[in-house]
Amino acid sequence: MPSDIVNLRRARKARARLSKEQEAAANRRLHGRNKAERLIAESEKVRAERLLDGARLTTADADAGKVPDLEGEMNGGADTGRATVARFAPSARRRNRGGET
Repeated sequence: MPSDIVNLRRARKARARLSKEQEAAANRRLHGRNKAERLIAESEKVRAERLLDGARLTTADADAGKVPDLEGEMNGGADTGRATVARFAPSARRRNRGGET
């Protein structure tokens, strides 16, 4: 019975090549996305981060968990209720410019 002569070096390299191809195919199924899909995902990620950062009151305040009041001072500051009203609401004199009081 004649048998084929096999070059062991070539057989070993062919087996390693086949193994690497199978591993690459498995990785493509698991992780593979084309360039357009990667760019779309990246742009959506950037847009979401920008939207979230735009809704943040201030960077340092959000990190500290503090919420600014109308005066811009942090919680726990002095009571500035009157200053807030005077600053944000027009005074009675300004509203009634027609000479009425």
